[in-house]
Amino acid sequence: MKLPMTGCSDSYRSIANKTPRASNLQSLYSGVSELWQTLVAHVAGTGEPRVWQTRTEHDRQWNAYDPSTQQTLRQVSSQELRVWLETRHARLR
Repeated sequence: MKLPMTGCSDSYRSIANKTPRASNLQSLYSGVSELWQTLVAHVAGTGEPRVWQTRTEHDRQWNAYDPSTQQTLRQVSSQELRVWLETRHARLR
């Protein structure tokens, strides 16, 4: 007896979208993006922090690199980024 395959493709797509592969691609993209931003900061020779966004499955995260201290911030909220930048600014005064 054969069972009906109704809805099989939708179930397959749902499972495929939740696989670790998508997460690995996001991690790879995030790593390449961070490397690129770090390289740009070094080549530009500026002491100003570089700030950029990355997207996760559910939201956007902020990243930053400060070439003067070589400190890196990875996938933080906008509030965490704001505190980091304000602390940096206060330290440089």
